[in-house]
Amino acid sequence: MAIAPRIAAALIVAVFTAGALAQERRIDELMRKSGIWQHLGQVQAAARLGAEEAREQAKANPRPNDLTPAQHARMVAAMDKAFAPERLRAAMRTALLKELSPADEGEVLEWLSTDLGTRITRLEEQRDTAEQQSKMEREAPKVLESLPKERLAKYERLAESIQAGESSANTIINVTTAIAYGIAIASPHGDVAMVKSIREQMEAQRPQMVAALAQRSIAIFAYTYQPLTDEELEKYVAFAESPAGKRYHDATTRALDRVLAQASLDMGRDFGAKPLEIDRRS
Repeated sequence: MAIAPRIAAALIVAVFTAGALAQERRIDELMRKSGIWQHLGQVQAAARLGAEEAREQAKANPRPNDLTPAQHARMVAAMDKAFAPERLRAAMRTALLKELSPADEGEVLEWLSTDLGTRITRLEEQRDTAEQQSKMEREAPKVLESLPKERLAKYERLAESIQAGESSANTIINVTTAIAYGIAIASPHGDVAMVKSIREQMEAQRPQMVAALAQRSIAIFAYTYQPLTDEELEKYVAFAESPAGKRYHDATTRALDRVLAQASLDMGRDFGAKPLEIDRRS
């Protein structure tokens, strides 16, 4: 009878759909327990703050190519749309489902659910606000200078295990060029060749960027994880150096880089798509 294959097919679809939804719910759990969920919720505000700081600097030291008020407002609107928290979280969820295996997901969730894993996430989330970020930028260098060699060595191992300098440099280069490319392809007179030049210039500076960003990451670790004992910090570093820990950090780094680059490209497209005549009339 024809009905039997149809029932079987429906059951297969139902089973696979249920499995996919269960996996997606675990990714959401991982994102929340790791702090990724909150971090992505702060990107929009951080980008807006950076734009406003740049605007104030431009007012204090005006240059011929500064954005007009209309251009600035349009850029902020494009930024708000591209970096909207739920948009970034949905993209990150999709990316992590592709990048992170179910086995590694389970092992990472086990770590994140421990008392120590939970505490570390809370420490990282506490520094996410603009106020705490400013405080960290002021105080982290002093904390780093005061560290005993043994403690510093742990932070250096942590930075090396997650390739902090290289991944940060990748993100900066990819986000910068994605915004420029988006503007170039959306603008009537956009220059795509200029984007290639921007990337080449940044790539030429990659070694210096990697070194500086690795050192900055170590200072951030030193500031953020002050409450941890040496034993607790060693456990965290050991997890980061484990095969599952390395695969997890690699997966989240690749996923975050892709998500932010795509959002930056969308922002550039949105900003560059409006006719320049609007700015001239403003």
